[in-house]
Amino acid sequence: MQNSPAQNTGPRALKNAFISFQEKIGIHTSGYIEAGMYWGANNRSTRVIGTKQKPKEYIDRSGLPEHAKREYYKALGIKHFRNAVFRKRGQISCLEHLNRTNGTDIVANYTFNRRTGAYDD
Repeated sequence: MQNSPAQNTGPRALKNAFISFQEKIGIHTSGYIEAGMYWGANNRSTRVIGTKQKPKEYIDRSGLPEHAKREYYKALGIKHFRNAVFRKRGQISCLEHLNRTNGTDIVANYTFNRRTGAYDD
């Protein structure tokens, strides 16, 4: 799997999801919005809090210093994403998987090979 935390699981993923949420009902947005309640398709809603001017008011992205993260990761025996190699031949990202299946119920035409640790087309 290709790791791009900001795009796949972090702030950018949330922004992309909100853009998609609004586009489903015909509203086009850059994702930079004011705080408030927003409605989407099928009577779904989401509440946005905070402001771009005070980005750390609710979430502090640097709450744990880098040296402390390294110590915790070492103690747990895990690698930080910056130190790990993710993309091996034949692997695809989650985003690429979604693009290949195009939001349909198409079954993926590739499999994960545990022996090689890669996806085979």
